[in-house]
Amino acid sequence: MDSSLRKITEQITPAKQPYFLLNRTPYKTNKMKTSSLKLMLGIGALTTATAALAQPDYGPAIWHQAYAGHWYTSGHGHQFLVIHDMEGYYLSTISYIQGGGGPEKVSINYCVNGIKDNSSDSPAGEITQMVREANYAWHVGCWNTWMAGTEHEGFANNPAWYSEAMYQASAGLQRHMASAYGIPIDRNHIIAHGEWQNASWKTWMAANYPSIDTTCNSHTDPGIYWDWTHFMDLVSSTTNSHVNPALGINSDGRQEIFVVNKSGALTHSYQTTINGTWSGFVSLGGSYAQNCQPKVLRNNDGRLEVFAINSSGQLSHASEQTAGSSTSWSAFSTFSSSLTQQVKVGGGVNADGTLAVFVVGTDSTLYEMHQTTPGGSWSSWTGLSGTWSEDCDIANGNDLDGRQEVLLIDKTGHVNTFYQTAVNGSFSSSSASLGGTFAQNARMSMARNSDGRLEAFVIGSGGALYHAYQTAANGSWSSWTSLGGTGEADTQPVARANQNGSLEVIIVGSTGGVFHNHQTGTSTWAGWVSIGGTFAKNVRPALGINQDGRLEAYLVGSGSDMLRNAETSANSTTWASWTSIGGSFN
Repeated sequence: MDSSLRKITEQITPAKQPYFLLNRTPYKTNKMKTSSLKLMLGIGALTTATAALAQPDYGPAIWHQAYAGHWYTSGHGHQFLVIHDMEGYYLSTISYIQGGGGPEKVSINYCVNGIKDNSSDSPAGEITQMVREANYAWHVGCWNTWMAGTEHEGFANNPAWYSEAMYQASAGLQRHMASAYGIPIDRNHIIAHGEWQNASWKTWMAANYPSIDTTCNSHTDPGIYWDWTHFMDLVSSTTNSHVNPALGINSDGRQEIFVVNKSGALTHSYQTTINGTWSGFVSLGGSYAQNCQPKVLRNNDGRLEVFAINSSGQLSHASEQTAGSSTSWSAFSTFSSSLTQQVKVGGGVNADGTLAVFVVGTDSTLYEMHQTTPGGSWSSWTGLSGTWSEDCDIANGNDLDGRQEVLLIDKTGHVNTFYQTAVNGSFSSSSASLGGTFAQNARMSMARNSDGRLEAFVIGSGGALYHAYQTAANGSWSSWTSLGGTGEADTQPVARANQNGSLEVIIVGSTGGVFHNHQTGTSTWAGWVSIGGTFAKNVRPALGINQDGRLEAYLVGSGSDMLRNAETSANSTTWASWTSIGGSFN
């Protein structure tokens, strides 16, 4: 036995062996450094050549067969779909099951990757099929002949592993299998490995499937951090509601909004007059994923510039020909880059007016690039330290002295900041942790207080909005505290300063209502109040401000058009009603 493999085998303690044997669950490793384990196992040797030996039952998947014969060929028909987490890593789980699954001889129908955390890893959301859907994998003990299963990379005690790419990929897979086998899309039929803990499910099973022993399992995965509400919404949906509108303010104060439409073109609409009505959506062209997240910045000369990752994985950009010329834009050009479409684009403005953009590359490095002169040519990419998930959000802000700060969530769920060490200068050699425990792909927002202190907002695993702030302008940060609320795990909070300097934050709640909260002082908040409307729970807002000081929010409505709502007057605690500005979006 190879010495490195012996080390891994020794991590399966004697106490765990019966646990695996009883439940026939996939191999579970103790926590090790992910990149070390994956490279140690030599999993990078799994190639597309192996996948070419057979075609998967589900088109987006790749095929790596489990150890021969480790499945049943007959059963009761798939009546349920079981969600597991691996308590380990994607590629090592595949290798283990191909090698026989140990003494417990485990197998699984599908595996889904959570995070690409080193250069040799597979992309987040990659799906591998290991047992044919027509057969019955060995994954849930006495339930095997009734249930197909999917393993998900990660650990039940760390929500950072459950990435949006994983949720999206697995949701499409479960929707496919539910359709193929006539399985209802509900929580009685799409279940956790630990569903035996759910008394109401056991009662339902006793009435509907009395021959299945619901007590023959003892595993509890995927655990409390698996976002069942969001996941089931994705499984139920045939469209992607994660449209990401981006808002810019023209040099004359008119708002302009950018969003990818159903055809994959980046479109924009703009106020035709200051504080006034809207133009309707016009295409700027290009080809983009519908959940692409554009970023809008304003050049030193007043020209808006929009950045987005196109369907070829390149960061593209276009700009107004002249300041305030909403009807005249340049063609898109691309920067040298090779990115996955799930990457979020961050962006900020230096004190001298030069723009800067930030992306996470396929090697999990955060890269920065900036204009060398205001409105001019661009530098080459510079890599910053650390390793980051490709779908982590990037929030940008400027300290009172003009230095940029860049916030993103690391693979342990902590928020980190990179900051310029001098005005217009280079960034810190390493990131500083701001603490917290959040999903790795949680959405963030950052705004600046009237006294110059930056403040950041992110949804916690329980749906509450958490915030942290600089304790003094240009200074260190506070710990994270809850502002309450009940948002979805992947809700996008949006924050902006009112005309009087007080911050206001908006979220879509877990029931689809839209809520706002505003400061009543430099450190006190009013509490959550509805501003009306009912939207898909995972739709994402944008927040702008009119020249007259009224904040204005934007969301895609149930009719697929863009809706807007604004404060009734500057700094007001009351909002008007939602009205359409057109467009057709998912």
